[in-house]
Amino acid sequence: LDLVAGLMKDQGVSRARYRGPYPTEQLFTALLESFRYDPALADPLERFMDGGRLDWLPAPHERHHVAPGISVQLRQELDKVVLGGAAFYRLDWQGVIRREPRVVRREGERAICSLWALGRSIEDRLVLDRSGEVLEAPAAEPDRAPAAPLPPVWGPALGELIVRESAPALAASIREVVDGLALEWGAVAGDLTRADGARIRVSRRLRDSAIAWLAETPPGAGRAERAVQFALEVARLLGPTVRLVAQMRLEARSEEEQRRALLESEGEVPLSDAVGRLLALIASGTA
Repeated sequence: LDLVAGLMKDQGVSRARYRGPYPTEQLFTALLESFRYDPALADPLERFMDGGRLDWLPAPHERHHVAPGISVQLRQELDKVVLGGAAFYRLDWQGVIRREPRVVRREGERAICSLWALGRSIEDRLVLDRSGEVLEAPAAEPDRAPAAPLPPVWGPALGELIVRESAPALAASIREVVDGLALEWGAVAGDLTRADGARIRVSRRLRDSAIAWLAETPPGAGRAERAVQFALEVARLLGPTVRLVAQMRLEARSEEEQRRALLESEGEVPLSDAVGRLLALIASGTA
């Protein structure tokens, strides 16, 4: 994408539109790394996902390797940092707030790469100056406790939450994928999740941070709201992996089955008791 943006800029092409298939949120955020959407238009993400009716202006970035295993991506400021293969993103991209588990956040003149959830840093992984030079590289905090399975109520509840933020045609495939997953809390070095086939490990540090965050609020509406936020955080961590597998499964089916999935796509339905039970479990502090 950055090569295309650079060629457009060199050749004086001021704007373009995406006319390919699957104008997804993931593609939208990927385009933001090398283009800027037309600032005169409101609701850019909605316009894009509704068929790509959005002009893109080329804005290529610079990429520099600043240390072994560390590269930075810059335009007017530090946009992205890759540390050992894991990408950390600036949160605000032309007014669009990215939901990312790995973020680049500013503290004065420093840029801090953090594992991020619940509106807070779970673990800081790297500190750089504004130009991208490394100031500190903290070692990952050790966690030697054995992994433990998530309580069974998590599975069906996560399936429902992921479905609600996915293309309707993927609903059945998503539930099928989630039903086949083995979910566990455990150590995840330098990240918040790790997938190994049908086994997905979610950072125990995230769970511990969430439980402490919940305990800051007395039982009642405030704690219930935080329980919802935690459940959504976990669903959004798993969502990209689950959707990718679900999409592959749907694409592997016959044209008739794919057509049926599109036609039978369910509208938004009320959440089931499984989600309620999960929220009650989280609010009790025993998730």
